[in-house]
Amino acid sequence: MCTIGDPLSDLGTTLAYWIDPKDPDELQKIRWGPTNFPRSLTRAELVQRYTKAAARDVSNMVFYLAFARFKIAVIIQQIYYRYHLGLTNDPRFASMPELIKNLLLASLRTAETGAI
Repeated sequence: MCTIGDPLSDLGTTLAYWIDPKDPDELQKIRWGPTNFPRSLTRAELVQRYTKAAARDVSNMVFYLAFARFKIAVIIQQIYYRYHLGLTNDPRFASMPELIKNLLLASLRTAETGAI
């Protein structure tokens, strides 16, 4: 899924799913891919590589990452709401409130620290 518009929104979303080895436990719990395996790029290295390939200004990447984490939390909240109403019954959805909280906290932490 990508956006029609600013390509940095797509990079921000990629970074929101990208979990670094040194990320706190609450982010490690939401890792969906092998991004924290040895020799994988970190988020910062991914941004550096993107900058070289795309020749784009990434000076506001913190905004894009914070916004993407918030956006993913909202999407997951919608999924959880359907589960809560009984419109879907996948038992994995029961733990989504913790995931939502962790994403929102990560979004806030990104905005406060300015760290990717």
